[in-house]
Amino acid sequence: MAKAVLFFLVFGVLLGASEWKHYHITESFDINRTDLRLWIPVPFDSGYQRVSAVNVFGNYEKYMRTRDRVYGADTLYFKFDPAAAKNYVIIQFDVAVRDRSTDFVHPQPVLYGDENISRYLVPTQSIRTDGVVAEYAARITGFEKDPLKKARRIYDWVVDNMYRDPKVRGCGIGNAYHSLESGYLGGKCADVSAVFVALLRASGIPAREVFGIRIAPSHYSKAYGVKSEKITTAQHCRAEFYIEPYGWIPADPADVTKLILVEGLKRDDPKVFAERERQFGSWEMTWMGYNHARDLVLVPRPVQYPLSIFGYPYAESGDEPLDYYDPKHFSYTITSEPAE
Repeated sequence: MAKAVLFFLVFGVLLGASEWKHYHITESFDINRTDLRLWIPVPFDSGYQRVSAVNVFGNYEKYMRTRDRVYGADTLYFKFDPAAAKNYVIIQFDVAVRDRSTDFVHPQPVLYGDENISRYLVPTQSIRTDGVVAEYAARITGFEKDPLKKARRIYDWVVDNMYRDPKVRGCGIGNAYHSLESGYLGGKCADVSAVFVALLRASGIPAREVFGIRIAPSHYSKAYGVKSEKITTAQHCRAEFYIEPYGWIPADPADVTKLILVEGLKRDDPKVFAERERQFGSWEMTWMGYNHARDLVLVPRPVQYPLSIFGYPYAESGDEPLDYYDPKHFSYTITSEPAE
């Protein structure tokens, strides 16, 4: 018999003056595997994103919601009857988002919740700040002392030197040290964002990736938005960094590299110049965020851990992890529709 759960997430303090846009999200899982366990990332609440009316139902045996102690990453966990070969879960919720923009002239500190900012200076397995990362950071920032100018030098270097490689699966592996040590500066959004974040941390600036998914068409470019209500493969990783008195500053160098590839533009094209300026300090919220977690150990602990990024659903059949980059055979679908 299908079970149903209804709960509401508390939204954070509302900041800024941009207009709220509302969407209805449906995530459907239909997995024909025995001894199945499933972990699904839950979008967070903040001043630019609020989630409500979450409904969960399916033929699961056990269900619980967990929150990671380090990053606060919310997760829905499902365990199914080990003997059952057909398992399903449907999750529906509403999300409201509004654009973010940093006022560099008249700063208003932006701090989402009671956060330990210093956590985002700490290196992780995938975001190392020693060795070649430290060397690159020192070379890029030089003798600059102003944190905002240092951040801008790093951002410009990433946009000028990294590129989007369409052959990379999913969002990429997001290992900054490997990217810089190997000299291979191609990749997808997680790769570009990881290098940006690692260089910032190595320069003494708190920074973090934000893993999420695109939910609507973009006003600026076809490279950024979705073409239909089907968003199953629209995962996208952004970044933000913390500098007083501005608070958390959004940025998206990865989307500038995607713009160059998708629209076939040169780096010195006027549109690329305009977008690299806009995306240092602002986000168009045709996207929703899941979490900031890196090298995450899910709860209950899966066979595969830590998980480098948690922007996709994760599942295991017995001791076998399923390929979350292959939603057709995983299998799952995600849709987004405008809501009133």
